[in-house]
Amino acid sequence: MLLILYGAIAEMGLKSREYLNKIGFHTVEKLNYAVAPQMTTKYGTRNFVSEEEFMENTDSLFRYEVGGIRVGFNQRQISDAVCDKTDSLLTLSAKDISFLSEIKRVYADKVCLVYAYIDDATLRGIVYGLKDITDDEARVRLETGRDVKRGYLKFRSIFDHVVMYGGEDSEFDYESLYRQFDAIVGARTLDKTDGIRYADVLISSARRDREIYAQIRTALMKRGISVFDDGDIPAGEEPVSVISEAIQKAKIVIPVVTANSLSGKWVMAETRFTLESAEKNGTFILPVFEEGIDLDAAPVIKERLERLSCVFIENGEVENAAERLADRIYKLLSAEAELKAYAKRVDNYLFLKMHDQAKCWQEAHLGLCDEVFATSGGAFIDFEACLLSRIKLISILMDMRSYGEA
Repeated sequence: MLLILYGAIAEMGLKSREYLNKIGFHTVEKLNYAVAPQMTTKYGTRNFVSEEEFMENTDSLFRYEVGGIRVGFNQRQISDAVCDKTDSLLTLSAKDISFLSEIKRVYADKVCLVYAYIDDATLRGIVYGLKDITDDEARVRLETGRDVKRGYLKFRSIFDHVVMYGGEDSEFDYESLYRQFDAIVGARTLDKTDGIRYADVLISSARRDREIYAQIRTALMKRGISVFDDGDIPAGEEPVSVISEAIQKAKIVIPVVTANSLSGKWVMAETRFTLESAEKNGTFILPVFEEGIDLDAAPVIKERLERLSCVFIENGEVENAAERLADRIYKLLSAEAELKAYAKRVDNYLFLKMHDQAKCWQEAHLGLCDEVFATSGGAFIDFEACLLSRIKLISILMDMRSYGEA
């Protein structure tokens, strides 16, 4: 998974990176070019390079400027982070984040976009708390914070989550922020159990069809689509059990139907299980047929497979069939991502609105908050299970309090 954290500024950004690194995320290293040379001493931990090196190793789509520093990375870094078996982290505070829409469209659920919300008063306290900061530098950082909020509001439909930091004197301190990250990471890694990494697509093929398997897998991976690899099954795990689980977790299963697979038991058993999973879990099946294949050899699955949309390997051109198949799957997963993004738009917007209301109310009714939290024993505030639960509880209490005072 590639987690892109947008808007984590100053100390919050540093603390967020340190925590995510601690729980296993590897930071995608951006390149920096200082327009003003003295900026390199202000940000000594950054990877500063010459202008020539910066232009050569970053893509124009992924360049932006913050406070006199040009920041950039390239498409290869994104694709490598998405396809890597380790989790990766990319942090940024660009004013124009239109390129995130393209990243999300291409890589869909392989990329998790998280917006870091800091209210203006908290951000001001962080900025002016920095050592030896000048008024001009503070002004630039505060303006960056405002630009980030505008950027989020403009593109909020593509974000998966919002995390919030309200200062160390609030309910939303750093420990709360870390719990929010834990909740996001936990939800996003439910498909990773005991070292087994499941994926969106599973290819079911005979061992004698490894060339076909390799061509399809390569075409999918080029488009940033994750593919389950049975070679990653840890020693000691039961392959049949793991692959059955992988089929149920996959969004799309590709049975490769050839003379080799029809003559063996394994692929046919996987295909029958996949058809059952399709009925129970909605797994999408997209078969690849060898041209001229006769399904009479598999009467149990013939009728159901023949009704499915499929891709044919024509004239032995496996690469061409693999590209057509990958294009179709890419469109399917992109459409799903767009639907999810639309569904999240309202949730993220309400999150910010409720936070603003709740914070004001908390400050005015701290006693009631303490009483309710103590009485409930925290039962109503399962922050790990639902990031919005605390906010929803406080907003409900606010309504109840207003009703009681009326």
